[in-house]
Amino acid sequence: MSELEDYSLEEGEYLVALARRSMETYLREGRRIPEPPDAPERLRAMRGAFVTLRTHPGGELRGCIGRPYPAQPLVRAVIDSAIDAAVNDPRFEPMSAEEADRVTVEVSVLTEPKDVHYRSPLELKGRVKVGRDGLIVIWSMGSGLLLPQVPVEEGWDVEEYLSYACMKAGAPPDCWLTMRPRIQAFQAVVFEEVSPRGEVVKRSLEGARRRLRSRVRDRPGARLQDRRGAKGPLVQGAQLHREQLGRGAELPLVRRGAMCGGPGTRRPLG
Repeated sequence: MSELEDYSLEEGEYLVALARRSMETYLREGRRIPEPPDAPERLRAMRGAFVTLRTHPGGELRGCIGRPYPAQPLVRAVIDSAIDAAVNDPRFEPMSAEEADRVTVEVSVLTEPKDVHYRSPLELKGRVKVGRDGLIVIWSMGSGLLLPQVPVEEGWDVEEYLSYACMKAGAPPDCWLTMRPRIQAFQAVVFEEVSPRGEVVKRSLEGARRRLRSRVRDRPGARLQDRRGAKGPLVQGAQLHREQLGRGAELPLVRRGAMCGGPGTRRPLG
């Protein structure tokens, strides 16, 4: 992720503030702000980006949409994704202007997605790293995306991550074992507000992954995977999770923007 590591906290603060200003202006006035003329040159580079909104203090997902491919300047991708996350995520009702005071804003800046070349499921497992890689699964019936922070937040291992990425694309959870779908990987640097309009921090996905892994080990029954069989990634309750995925699982990857997130019992899916 070397091409992203040098994004400074100051640049992250700029992007998060831009996302919030874009969202709040649209919610209050119904207009899209222009690209700011004072934006640093490197924030005008062509980049993919996602904006995630969460309720505060509950931390429930409230919207998450982005542009996975570098087809726009980064500042424009952030401006448009912030609006779409607030009012165009089909999993939620459009936000009201008053709700802006009760959500935190998170901006993920992406590397360009690249194909993962693999000859077997075992080789695929070895090429995907939780806490580093976001995934795009593309198959004959659709596609779906999960940001790299999702498996960290959910405490998934690589097999669970691949299975949920398949379900996000509307495919069976074992599609990565039996169907050889096209899989792309990307990395992200993530900046988020601690509280609405509050301090902005740069997230460490690796550190969060280590903490979650230790908590999951101590939580009986927390894992969904049945490790007794050869097809462990066939997650128990797969049909329930497919229903929870809802309309988002069958949307084209890029239309207004791709949706992010992942299954969980505590919040709507992304």
